[in-house]
Amino acid sequence: MGSHRKEKEDTGSYNYRMFNFFNRKYKITELTPAADILEAFTKFADRSAHMSSAQFRRFLVLHQGHLDCTLPEAERIIDEVIRRRHHLTRSPDTVV
Repeated sequence: MGSHRKEKEDTGSYNYRMFNFFNRKYKITELTPAADILEAFTKFADRSAHMSSAQFRRFLVLHQGHLDCTLPEAERIIDEVIRRRHHLTRSPDTVV
């Protein structure tokens, strides 16, 4: 699996830069995640609406096969996602 960078465009699509060689564009057609994604999230989040860093690490190890993933690494990934997507993950009452 190579590295990729995801960029959201204003037109309702996602643009993935894969392996630093080519772009792949996906249109957003659904308002909710696919059934298999919801199933995996529900399983690893213990049916909660939120996933803890420990649960995310467990997902990475058992479902994604990242056997050497540590809890600090899982926390770093979560922090990075929140940092990049702050406009979507920020609480409405948070003052920036």
